[in-house]
Amino acid sequence: MTAECVYVLSGKYYGYSRINISEWLIKIIEFCEVDNKEILLTALFNYAKHNVDFADAYLAAKAEHISGYVATFNTKDFNKMGVNSIAPE
Repeated sequence: MTAECVYVLSGKYYGYSRINISEWLIKIIEFCEVDNKEILLTALFNYAKHNVDFADAYLAAKAEHISGYVATFNTKDFNKMGVNSIAPE
């Protein structure tokens, strides 16, 4: 649901900035009872701060939460977020 909100709010029709989207959704998530709240809040923070796709920010937050790795060809963005990533060969 959060990813869909980010997608719609950042699209052509609304065109809101990453910072605005992140701030608004963080307020809503903090107010509501949601699963994986810590992961979502970290993902939204990374989405705005590191200028990465929300999906990548979520994967990074999840990997950080479980002390895991992300397998990706996009190691540059994950390194920006300080997450352990490995590139498939």
